Amino acid sequence: MRTMHPFPAQVRSFAAAHARDLVRDPRSIIALVASFLALIGLLWGVDALVATASGTPAGVLEHALPLVSSTGSMAIAFMLTTVPLVRHRSTGLLRALSTSPARRDAYLLGHLPIRVGLVVVEAAVIVALAAWTVPIRPLSDLVAIAGTILLGGAMLLGFGYLLAARLSNPDIAMQLAYLLPMLALATSGALCPLAVLPEWVAGLFGLLPTTWIVGALEAIISQGPQPVPLAVVWSLMAAFALVSGLAAARLHRWDAG
Repeated sequence: MRTMHPFPAQVRSFAAAHARDLVRDPRSIIALVASFLALIGLLWGVDALVATASGTPAGVLEHALPLVSSTGSMAIAFMLTTVPLVRHRSTGLLRALSTSPARRDAYLLGHLPIRVGLVVVEAAVIVALAAWTVPIRPLSDLVAIAGTILLGGAMLLGFGYLLAARLSNPDIAMQLAYLLPMLALATSGALCPLAVLPEWVAGLFGLLPTTWIVGALEAIISQGPQPVPLAVVWSLMAAFALVSGLAAARLHRWDAG
């Protein structure tokens, strides 16, 4: 007879197991952290070179913080969330869990803490860089940056779980984990300002959720006008995070059939 453990105990058990899974095979998280720090280092190096040559700061790192933040959040959402979940399904681990008293929602909730922790660490790094590049930046701006990154990270995590809900091929999941961030960065204004695009194209890209994150961060960091009121952007990101998370829990399946 199978013993049914309380739901909170299952969540704690899965949270510990998922954390051990990342530690046991740390290649993905090491690659993520290394690329994140390398991008920051590259931008800081360009800043230093321009400042040395011209005698005035270029602000390259400051203006690229939305790019750095978006890249980090999407890596967490897809590389560290979608891909491992699909791999668990392809290896039959989820099928084995389906024959146990384990609850599907406990498995998914237990998957969250380590990922949320990484988003919090990323937000702390970006806030620290924003304060370092402009020491007189108001505290309210730093809070707004942190809130935007955290809500944007929650929204992207929801998309990551939704993407993993039905996929069973880890190779396809890996390809999407590389392709989707590149498409998102190209259409969000993080790589190229939307203002240089035709108005109808910029308007279309402005509807994409990743554009909300980048646009809000750019306005806060540059202390310029928000294209959409920040409260509206935060509400939209929170709503999308909730809806995609609930949909992922509803659509998630144990087996690869």
